Amino acid sequence: MAPAAFATVRARLVLLVAVLLVPAAIVAAALLWRSYHEEHRAAETQLTGMTRAMSIAVDRDIGQARVLVEALSASWWLKHGRWREFDAQAREVVAGTDRWVSVVTEDGRLLVNTHYPVGQLPVRNVKLAVSGTIGIGDRIVLHNLHFGVAPREPIVIVTRTIRTEDGQRLLLNVVRRASSFLELMQQQHIPPRWTGVVVDGNRTVIARSRANEAFVGKSVSPSMRERLAQSDEDVQPTVTLDGISSITAWKTSPTTRWTMIVAVPRDEMARGARGALIAGTILGIALLGLGLVGAVLVGRGIARPLERLSRAAGGLAEGGALPPPSGLAEIDAVQIALAGAAKLLRAREQELRDLNQDLEARVTERTRELAEATESLVQAQKMEAVGRLTGGIAHDFNNLLTAVIGNIELIEKGNADPKVARRLANARSAAERGARLTGQLLAFSRRQRLHTEAVDVNAVVTSASELLHSTLGSAIEIETALGADLPAVEADATQLDLILLNLAINARDAMPDGGRLRIVTAAQSVDDAPRGAEAPGPGDYVAIRVEDQGTGMSAETLSRVFEPFFTTKETGHGTGLGLPQVLGILKQMQGGIAIESTQGIGTVVTIYLPISGGVPVHAVPAPVTIGPDWSGVCVLLVDDDPDVRGVTAEMLREQGCEVVEAGSGREGLAQLESEPAIDFALLDFAMPGLNGAEAARLIRAQRPDLPILLMSGYADLEQLGALWSGPMLSKPFTAATLRARMDELRA
Repeated sequence: MAPAAFATVRARLVLLVAVLLVPAAIVAAALLWRSYHEEHRAAETQLTGMTRAMSIAVDRDIGQARVLVEALSASWWLKHGRWREFDAQAREVVAGTDRWVSVVTEDGRLLVNTHYPVGQLPVRNVKLAVSGTIGIGDRIVLHNLHFGVAPREPIVIVTRTIRTEDGQRLLLNVVRRASSFLELMQQQHIPPRWTGVVVDGNRTVIARSRANEAFVGKSVSPSMRERLAQSDEDVQPTVTLDGISSITAWKTSPTTRWTMIVAVPRDEMARGARGALIAGTILGIALLGLGLVGAVLVGRGIARPLERLSRAAGGLAEGGALPPPSGLAEIDAVQIALAGAAKLLRAREQELRDLNQDLEARVTERTRELAEATESLVQAQKMEAVGRLTGGIAHDFNNLLTAVIGNIELIEKGNADPKVARRLANARSAAERGARLTGQLLAFSRRQRLHTEAVDVNAVVTSASELLHSTLGSAIEIETALGADLPAVEADATQLDLILLNLAINARDAMPDGGRLRIVTAAQSVDDAPRGAEAPGPGDYVAIRVEDQGTGMSAETLSRVFEPFFTTKETGHGTGLGLPQVLGILKQMQGGIAIESTQGIGTVVTIYLPISGGVPVHAVPAPVTIGPDWSGVCVLLVDDDPDVRGVTAEMLREQGCEVVEAGSGREGLAQLESEPAIDFALLDFAMPGLNGAEAARLIRAQRPDLPILLMSGYADLEQLGALWSGPMLSKPFTAATLRARMDELRA
């Protein structure tokens, strides 16, 4: 288009209106389109939530039936074939529900059916299909849709196979009409035009919110069957069995393998947003037309005064004197106002740019903080899960190792053959290595009991450095720089020695050709919130920094150093539990750790220990004393593990004790009542039913003066701390360790 076409004010006003309104209309249309898609996605989310809610409701209903089966299977009347009494019991259990109970022999003979009046069973045999079932409990199966014989209607059955006292094999069933699932769907408030469907594991319709009777027992469409096989949960466009094009969501239960389906007609999805989109488009076009017409009219009104102004300006251009103010002074005022407005606009634009830059910086910082917080949360959850797993594994291993080490000790005492003694020593050494490994697992999982007290960090470092000289070898030069006047820390001195040894060995392995290991202590405050699960929280600490000149670590390796069982060492030269163990101990002591590493330069590990309000107590060697005589002392030994109980009993008998054994807390209490001569109680903590701490509290209520010692290979510290604050003996243990702990209680 030629520039001359827009040479007039009127034309340019029309163009201006078009330039302003067209993008605005486009933006409005885009927003409406986005609103349509957002509403569409919201509807899909609602669909997914509804299928999940239906799945939970159906699973809960099946679970109730499973509980009924489990409860009824324990009936004395059922196990002894007392069918009249069992019929009455079953009717009482299912009273007020729409379920009924039946008992069927293997050949299909109906013994009990609470659906019929008492004593009026049908004479025909009942045959349950064994195909199309899924196990949901101990000898309990859920049948897919079944058309019953008594009564003849679609039903859902939960069956448990039982055996009576006379050896007869029976099927105990809890039955419910398939139509009862319609009520579950009604509770989800499915809109009238939506379709909710419950489908069994054979992809057969059990219940349908629309036209239920017409479709119950029919299979889903082949295309839907293929989709269900590909994914347990999804939202996709489909065509329902009654030919309606729909958006369909489904959820397959992992427990029952039944699928909940909700289908919405496509013309129902986002209907409001679609109407708004159409209305908005029409309104936008109308406004654009009105704007153009208005621009033409306004332009005509502006052009006439400007033409008069132009004629006056032409006179000035020809050399005419500037006329006195005669109404044309508005042009000067407009020019001055425009100049002032331009200056103000530039200032506002600069201010806006500054604000935008500040906002972008804040958004970037918040995004980074959120990413770090999310990463820390995921890492903490992962470490907590692995910690619980490793803590449980350590418990089982400690029980096994207690039996192994104890039996090796007993064999060693009665053996004089040097060859056998060497082999026993090898076996004992291997078992003790296993015990150290479980100790690392307990430290990582934060399940070991710490004995914290006020500790002088400089004294611990000085003592540890003397040990490290012989441990690390002459190729490693050890240097210490100890801070002056450091406050005491609240820590377990033994575990702190273990931490320093772990870090020093890692540093040595990173310096295969030798180098300098530097240990520095200093007071340090932390102000920032922790950026990782391993970092210390805000507060005052005493920091121990361990520096090496080793090979360093890559960023990828550094991000994984606290993962359990992760190691860069060769197979057989590391368990991958060193740093996870260090982290577990520090977190139990309310501390933290930070690691900085550069490849080719070295690594700096800083551990943070909380400041104690107490004064460090320096250990004084206890005088050597002879322990009490245990001959004839009666000891109550309670442990649910027969191997551990057996070897511990032998240890006690070896030191002259009389032993009364019990395999559970309840049995131990009974033994205490029947054996009043018991002088000492030795109980395992982790036992099914009544645990050791609970049993100890009951024993103490009966016998306040009775010494009690708890054994544990793994302890939930929160649970144990709430139940027991008395003496503990960690598994695995030797006869000498057991004797020493018992001596302490009788001293």
